[in-house]
Amino acid sequence: MNWKIINNRNDQIKLLISALKLPNFPNELMKQEAVISEYLRDCIHKLTHIEQDDNFLRDNNPVHTRKVMYILRQQLEAVWPAKKSWQLSKFDNDNSKRFDNPLETELIRSKLVTLELLGDISHIGNGFWIPTPIRLIQLPNNEDIALIGGSSTKYASIISGSISQVGLGRVIKKDNISKWALDDKKLWQPYSQWAGWIPKNLSEWTKAQIKQAQEKGASTLYSYDDFEIFISFKSNSNFRTAWIKAIEASDDIPKRGVLLCRTRDKRLSYFLGVFKDGKIIKELPIKDKEILSWLRIGLRNIHGRNLAGRWTEGKLRVYPPLPKPLERIILLHSYKIKTPEETAYYALDEYKGKVEENLKNFGYVFIKK
Repeated sequence: MNWKIINNRNDQIKLLISALKLPNFPNELMKQEAVISEYLRDCIHKLTHIEQDDNFLRDNNPVHTRKVMYILRQQLEAVWPAKKSWQLSKFDNDNSKRFDNPLETELIRSKLVTLELLGDISHIGNGFWIPTPIRLIQLPNNEDIALIGGSSTKYASIISGSISQVGLGRVIKKDNISKWALDDKKLWQPYSQWAGWIPKNLSEWTKAQIKQAQEKGASTLYSYDDFEIFISFKSNSNFRTAWIKAIEASDDIPKRGVLLCRTRDKRLSYFLGVFKDGKIIKELPIKDKEILSWLRIGLRNIHGRNLAGRWTEGKLRVYPPLPKPLERIILLHSYKIKTPEETAYYALDEYKGKVEENLKNFGYVFIKK
């Protein structure tokens, strides 16, 4: 028998995409993200379970990041050789951004964090990971069911033979789910519980935070040299930051208002600053990161400033960074990809509308290049 040796990386990736039943992605970054994410799911699932004689799986010990990386590289270094990563740097479709070997340690770690955000795996501390149980989540459109959980798509096919990889997430049409799975209440997780806390009315919630700062804020000793202000009150086209030194914004600060601030020291403490006649008079500390994320969006809405999402073909950049629940929801239909230059979300053309739909409710408008 004549065996054909495939040593062209593009052909190897095409073969992996086909074997994993993944969509035909338009650029290599999405191909890398999809293939490695699916291998990570499968790797962690197999390493943390023991296969029994009757083909059922029993829980085993958590697996450490080092072992996950070792196994992953064993499986995929034929495609992305670690020792020759300098040979693999290339340009993506727009010939402007470079990307590194996807099997580098930090890139694998970022993929693990993203899979945890989606809800497929869980970090239990000290570098150890476990897969989460398979759950089915009824999406708001009532037609699609999200499949969440730390197993490969192949293993999860016992629930449905028709699982679509629409982004990092996996989706099943309700009509294609096995009857036993539909009837098994233990498999189902409420959408709101999976997504996490989202303000029912972001505008009203933000106004309540402002009122709390005005009524319960403590007197401050900060001067304008000590902190920065989130410029929620004027246009911002910078997709990297929207913070400026308070002294530089002193002429633009409303005579009376509440703004999001942060200290300029290494601790980087955040607080709502209460201003009167151009001076800061009170502060209310903000320690919860999710509260902070929602405030950045809510304050821009309150101050009449749109939140911009910028599409460049299949790549979406947003600023300020999304709160975790919003990010989790759009990851069903996109991939979060970090490069040295930026963090962006990549989506196939047919799923851009799904991504936009989940962000428009919170004041996002979309710019297309």
